[in-house]
Amino acid sequence: MTNLDTYGGAAKGSPGFLLVCCRLFKQYILLVLMNQMASALFKMVAALGRNMIVANTFGAFAMLVFFALGGVVLSRGMC
Repeated sequence: MTNLDTYGGAAKGSPGFLLVCCRLFKQYILLVLMNQMASALFKMVAALGRNMIVANTFGAFAMLVFFALGGVVLSRGMC
């Protein structure tokens, strides 16, 4: 068995190739959905903050929420 067969390469029509394609499509869909979320957040901050001071405040608060909920600032071991 070669490395290509082990990791789902296209050698001899290995059965793992379908799993690699499914994983690729799932990751691409996740990328598109994250792009939509980021675009919606940007438009929300732009709509709520019509002047620069309010927009900077909303943007900083949104980044703080994402960092805190994303596990960058607060890890599981601390809670």
